[in-house]
Amino acid sequence: MEWVLWPAWIGLCAWIAHSVGELFTDNPLRLELKAVLLVALLPLVLMDELIAKAQFDQLCTSRAAFTVHRPTRGRLVYPTELPAEPVPGLMVPVFMHKRVYLDVHRHEPVVSINVIHARGGKLARVLDGPEAEPITFEGRCSVPDWPERLTGLGLRVVRQPPAVDSSVR
Repeated sequence: MEWVLWPAWIGLCAWIAHSVGELFTDNPLRLELKAVLLVALLPLVLMDELIAKAQFDQLCTSRAAFTVHRPTRGRLVYPTELPAEPVPGLMVPVFMHKRVYLDVHRHEPVVSINVIHARGGKLARVLDGPEAEPITFEGRCSVPDWPERLTGLGLRVVRQPPAVDSSVR
C-alpha cells in the first residue's frame, strides 16, 4: 500500500472500531472490544494476499520445474516463451510461464523451465493497476539455480533460431 494511504486506513479502522464500541455503552469491556476490533480490521485490506502467500508457496513447490527432455551435451538451442497459462482457484491472479529451449535443427524441446508469477491482490491492483506485484510477498518463483544448471548441461544457446528459407520445401 502506498505509504500515504496507511494513515487513512488506520484512521478508518480506528473510527469503525470506536463506532462499534460505542454501541456497548454499558459494557465494562468496551475499551478492550475497541482494541480487538482495531487489530482485527487492520489486516483485512490485505487478506487476499495473506491467504494467497500460502497458496503461492505450495504452487511453487509443486510446479516450478527444470526439465531436461533430451540429451544436451553440445546441442545448439534457442529459447522460446510459451504464452502464460493462468492458474485457476487462487486468491490472486497467478500465471505459469514456460521457457522452452528448442534444438536449432529439429525444433524439438531440449530443456524447459516453469516460472510461476503472481499479481497483487485487490488493493495492489487498485493502487498500481492490473499488472501490480503483490505487496506482502515476492510474487515470482522458479527453480533457484536454473541458469547454472542450464550452463552445466553443455548447451550452446543462440538468441534466435536460424532463419528458415521459405523457398526450400
